[in-house]
Amino acid sequence: MGPMRLPAHPYHGASFAHQCAHEIALIAKMHVIDLSVPWCKMDEGLRNMILFGNEEGILNTEFKPAGSRGILGLLNESGNIVAEKIAERYSVSSTCPHCMGFRLSPESLSVKIDGKHIGEVCAFSVDEAITWCYGLPSKLSEYENAVCTKLLEEVVKRLKFLSNVGLSHLTLDRESRTLSGGESQRIKLASQIGSGLTGVLYVLDEPSIGLHQRDNALLINTLKNLRDMGNTVVVIEHDDEMMLNADHIVDIGPGAGTNGGEIVAQGTTKDIAASSESVTGKYLSGKMRIDAPKGKKSFTSWIEIKGARKNNLQNVDVKIPIGSFTCVTGVSGSGKSSLVWDTLYRYALHRVDGGPIRPDIECDTILGLENIDKVIEIDQSPIGRTPASNPATYVGLFAHIRTWFAGLPLQSRAVTPWVGFLSTPKAGDAKRVGGRIH
Repeated sequence: MGPMRLPAHPYHGASFAHQCAHEIALIAKMHVIDLSVPWCKMDEGLRNMILFGNEEGILNTEFKPAGSRGILGLLNESGNIVAEKIAERYSVSSTCPHCMGFRLSPESLSVKIDGKHIGEVCAFSVDEAITWCYGLPSKLSEYENAVCTKLLEEVVKRLKFLSNVGLSHLTLDRESRTLSGGESQRIKLASQIGSGLTGVLYVLDEPSIGLHQRDNALLINTLKNLRDMGNTVVVIEHDDEMMLNADHIVDIGPGAGTNGGEIVAQGTTKDIAASSESVTGKYLSGKMRIDAPKGKKSFTSWIEIKGARKNNLQNVDVKIPIGSFTCVTGVSGSGKSSLVWDTLYRYALHRVDGGPIRPDIECDTILGLENIDKVIEIDQSPIGRTPASNPATYVGLFAHIRTWFAGLPLQSRAVTPWVGFLSTPKAGDAKRVGGRIH
């Protein structure tokens, strides 16, 4: 390994690269580190100083107290999306050898029912937990049954609430941040079913997102149960099965944006289907439909996933044609995300970028990636973290708009070209409106 340099990286923004270089320079100056010495020949204590920082630190006017964080400290900084992306790539999850990943004290893990401690029980899926609870009374003494009967009934009752809204695949210890929007809504829905409230207005925003059609019927029945308890349920939905089961439909349109905002039709499913102005009604009645493409492409090269075994994947082999539009489907919890995100995406990201394969990627190998030039993740995370972020800034359109306005003769005489149109607290006349230009 040669002398230390800050490499160009696809995630490095200019300010973050500057901050990294500044941090290294400060530490090198404080501890007289020769940065021309190759990393592999540098003293371990000096390498740790660069990675983990210096406890004393130096107050710097350009950044926060610098010289104390080190490169890893910068990567772990919260709120910096560039640092988070880089840190995620080089981070590996491992199991704690003391609590074995259950995050509980030895005293808590020593208490067991049917040979299982609370951490093992929480690792069950909803369906597995229901089955375990049903089989528990036959394994307990008469006294233990007398103590736990009522508690067990309540536990099973609440587990069934989760199962009835299509969440039987979730483990009880599933981290909430890993849930999809639809799963989060359905968990909230399950908690409301257990409350037994009446006379309540429930408002849901596309709760069927991510649901397989098999599980959709369970969700619809749950919503009907809420209605039958004396509540009003209003759902924003595009799912045809949900619309066909609704008592009343309100169709808004006819188009989007400025072309929408009108009530096109309302009433029963038959009323919507009979409306000549409703696009939704035309699809419900079958007058309009989306036909599948007639011709199918033939493929000669493939991405081959060998021995995928992440989470519930059963050591599977999968072939995906290169240059195709491939859909991975299946019931909720069948292993779609484990195959696509946790296996294919993570493996391809490291292999295509030339990095080492992370040990938490559980598959034998993936062939055919030599035909892929780049791996891009498109998920449902927010596109920006500041009030000034919008679709125009995200796709780079706003930069061209700023350049255009800055080139106008009147603007060039009024303020500094280009800078005056930056949406920041220091951008020209924007100070008067808190950095937001109107």
